[in-house]
Amino acid sequence: MAIEAAQKSFFSLYEVDFDHPLGSGAYGDVYLCRELGGGEECALKKISKEFTEDEEFQREMNALLHIRSHGGHPNICMLRENFDEEDDYLLVLDLVLGKEMFDHLIEHGAYSEQDASRLVRQVASALDFIHGIGVVHADLKPENIMLRSTRGNAVIKLIDFGCMRISGRTLTHAEGATTAYCPPEAFDGESVPLHPSADMWALGVIIYMMLLGRHPFDLDADATDEEIGKRIKEQRQPPLEDCELASHLSPSAIDLLRKLMEPDPKKRMTAHDMLHHPWV
Repeated sequence: MAIEAAQKSFFSLYEVDFDHPLGSGAYGDVYLCRELGGGEECALKKISKEFTEDEEFQREMNALLHIRSHGGHPNICMLRENFDEEDDYLLVLDLVLGKEMFDHLIEHGAYSEQDASRLVRQVASALDFIHGIGVVHADLKPENIMLRSTRGNAVIKLIDFGCMRISGRTLTHAEGATTAYCPPEAFDGESVPLHPSADMWALGVIIYMMLLGRHPFDLDADATDEEIGKRIKEQRQPPLEDCELASHLSPSAIDLLRKLMEPDPKKRMTAHDMLHHPWV
């Protein structure tokens, strides 16, 4: 795994508040830290070395290093520095104070098209970047999109790269991904090359949820993951023109959703093309 040994100790460069964790993850807690001398606030993820052989951790670490080596992106939570201490790996990341998009949907309901468009453009830009460096997020969902400020003018950050894969690797799409955001080809029973088009389908599902407050294949919000997967496989297209719930959507929004949730992955809209769509 490509964890770099630091020449200097973390504690010679940063101060950290270990008494008040910001949160916890699968491998350890997250704390507020700051560069000595009054520098910028960051997030410190402290990870015990007992977890570092875990495949998901290694994927996320390698993904963060890969993104950093290509200069990063303003809408992706960036790894700034990493330190190899005696018992732990210490990762210094962008500080993302805010809530998951999922929480905003639960608390405030559907977005206006204007507000949704501003946020979606940021997600598309981040996907265009990672797809351009040859990788797929592979688990895009509202829980992995953080909003750093208020609803109308929020800045988003993509997080959680534990499922990130090199584009073209052959595997079943559902390996580690969330069923409700997998594309139809994920349920065809064959291992196929993972492609950026899987992320674009997931983004289409997210936009549908942002605009209508419902999952396109679970309009009554009572289906199991297995039932949602079966509907995606059988229906292969979201309910739009024939759906009363979607009757208020603009033609441009419907066109975008159709192109993102295109059943044929070879015809599905790319992130680059999406950035030039009139709705975005």
